[in-house]
Parts: sequence; structure tokens; C-alpha cells
Amino acid sequence: MPATAAVPVVESMQHLSELGRALARERDRHRLLEIILAEAVRLTGADGGALYRIDERGDALSFEIVCNATLGWSATTTPPGGLHLPAIPMRDANGTPNHAAAVAHAANTRRSIRIADVRAVTGFDFVSAKRFDAQFGYRTRSMLAVPMLDHDDGLIGVVQLVNALDPAGTITEFTERHERLCESMTGLAGVVLSNQLLIENL
Repeated sequence: MPATAAVPVVESMQHLSELGRALARERDRHRLLEIILAEAVRLTGADGGALYRIDERGDALSFEIVCNATLGWSATTTPPGGLHLPAIPMRDANGTPNHAAAVAHAANTRRSIRIADVRAVTGFDFVSAKRFDAQFGYRTRSMLAVPMLDHDDGLIGVVQLVNALDPAGTITEFTERHERLCESMTGLAGVVLSNQLLIENL
């Protein structure tokens, strides 16, 4: 398994500043999403991740982009044969907020969630993760899901990271520092994306 250590503290703060400027200059929305996911993975030393966007009606989180070092996928490449993951509903048939899926829980609560081992935790079903693992021979263990919000606390999407790696390439847990770094990055990205959407609507 490839080893990708998290970015050191001082370097990460400098990088966030540079990233904010880079995001502000980017005009292609899909390229923005690629940068957001790639940088979240880089800052936390994750093996991979996915980015979900809230649909226009606010009913579901739609899969947008994925990257995974172990599987050889970058944020700018498409997995062989494509990857089609079902949308994750924000509510169940009765209109109750969906808290069974970790990504939907993060979106509904507007709060990040860290999980040490998805196979050992209770309260979430992880249907999508299990399906993904079975299809590609992967082993999802640790997870970090961070909601991406605009300046009015409106939901834009969720960044989901999997399998934090230590310098030796061993899967470990995501830390509070990882969480804060990712929240800072998605905060910058959320403002840029919401501004772009406003301009496009005008």
C-alpha cells in the first residue's frame, strides 16, 4: 500500500492560504471539485476519498468524483469501466432525516464525523462502502466525512475520506487535526463554489 503522510502543521497552514487563492482563480466547476478532493486527501494523508454534491431539490447527495491511491485512481481519472454509485437520500420515505448513512448524517447535522473502523461501529449501515469494497477488492476501515457549506451554512456537498495512512503506509485513524484541516479547506471551497453558482444563476 502506498504511504502518503499528512502534511505538517506549518506547511498545511501555508498551503491552505495558497489553495484559497488557487480556488478563487479557477473557473471550471468540475476542475474545482477535483482540486477540492485531491487537496483534502493530500492534507490528511488519506488513501482515497469521494466528493458528493447535494442535488437541486436538496433530496439526495449525488456522487461526483473519486480518487484512491491503492486502486490507482486520481481525482482527474475515471476508474476503468466508470464508477456509478447510487445517490444517498437525505431523508427516508417518511421524511425523517437519514442518519444511517455516515455521509448523509454529516450533511443533515452539518457536522463532521470520524470513524476508526467502519466494520466495528454501530449506528451506521455503510451499505455503499461494503458494496464498493466487494466490487473492487478494497478494505475501507477509517473514515472522515466533512460537510461542505456556503457562507450562509447552506449545504453544498460532503467530502468523504477513507483510510488515513501513517508514514509507513499502515491504515490508521483520522485525527482531530485531520478533521480541522479538512473543515478549513472545505470552508474555503464552499465559499468559492457558492459564489460561482450565484454568478452562473445571474
